Amino acid sequence: MLCCLLAGVVALLIQYAIIPFYAPPGFGLFANGGDFWVYRLGAEQVLKGDSLYSLIPPGVSFTYPPMAAILFVPLTFGAPATTSLIWFLLSVAALGSVVWRCFRVCGYSRDWKLAVASFGITLAFFDLEAIRGTIWQGQINILIMAIIVWDLTRPSGARLRGWSVGIAAGIKLTALLFLPYLVVTRQWRAAATAAISAILTVGIGAALLPADSRDYWLHDVGMVSRIGDVTHPANQSVNGVLANLSAPRAVPLALWLVCATVVVALALAAAARYRNTSRETFSIVLVGLAACAATPLAWSHHWVWFAPVIVLLFIRAHTSPGPARWRWGIATVGLAVAASMWLTVLIYEIVKSIGQVGAAGAAPAMDAAIEQIPSWARALTCGVPVVVLIFICSAALLIARKTEHARQQPADSAAPPER
Repeated sequence: MLCCLLAGVVALLIQYAIIPFYAPPGFGLFANGGDFWVYRLGAEQVLKGDSLYSLIPPGVSFTYPPMAAILFVPLTFGAPATTSLIWFLLSVAALGSVVWRCFRVCGYSRDWKLAVASFGITLAFFDLEAIRGTIWQGQINILIMAIIVWDLTRPSGARLRGWSVGIAAGIKLTALLFLPYLVVTRQWRAAATAAISAILTVGIGAALLPADSRDYWLHDVGMVSRIGDVTHPANQSVNGVLANLSAPRAVPLALWLVCATVVVALALAAAARYRNTSRETFSIVLVGLAACAATPLAWSHHWVWFAPVIVLLFIRAHTSPGPARWRWGIATVGLAVAASMWLTVLIYEIVKSIGQVGAAGAAPAMDAAIEQIPSWARALTCGVPVVVLIFICSAALLIARKTEHARQQPADSAAPPER
């Protein structure tokens, strides 16, 4: 397991060599934190009693449900630099806990070797596009993933199992996709708990912030433009692919709904199949990935769910005998490469090539770089995670079918011949 620690250190050194941690203009791993400041500013609006969904000085928009702003209030306690550091450490700890949980659910012993391996893999994951982007922007994606993974991998009869889905949906609506997953897999109690906790977040938000709740649920909730441009190459959702293919024309709503529904149905089918084979963790991460694909706008940093998939593939490679170990190892490396920070590196190289390193910040430099990327290339950058998800779900269903067929053959051969 020490090799995992070495891999993590090497991964960080590679990232530092490509993009130094404080590289201008705000592109370094520790040089941004913009979304963390949006969270903090939103919480400050709550404390001051000001409008949450008007432009917040210095001109940022709060795009989350009212309950999210309430939950972010603790971020206002203490100096900004201190709370930013605590937020970073919480994100790293949450990522490490997801890695640890994947190993533990798969039967690994709780010892120092597992701790070292989990820490090393956590460091290595800093080179994944979604993980790097979440830490770079101070996003909450890793924390949401952690509470859902830890909650839903508990035994079916565990107290209040499913609470995480409702709380997560109170922060980011994409977590609501776990509700149909719980229903499809007949986890009725967990589904009811998730629904009740989600309703509670809406109720608490309405009670404490009635005007903001009215503005959000009756107006702002459907305004994707407040979040960003759907043709942005970092919008790696089904809608992002379609938007870039049809640009400058708008994507027909029916087309997006059909395509997103097909992807979600495929993911739910695979998740349900593996839930029935007692592989709950894999089912959960498939739903997390499907939520990213289905939303109208899913930034590249939303796809943190690739991290536990890589861990599960690594475990399969580590525990498989003979040639199967190599096949699973290749799959692990292949997914790690596909989910790596290649998009960030591409944009950063364009920023340097067009002389925007001295720009006022990451946003104007990135906008200038994106103008250099044609629509067809944007569609490719948007489509990689979606295509990978479709491939994973299709391969998972095929493997499950072959495994079930192989198990049935001995039983069929042992049956007496018909007369």
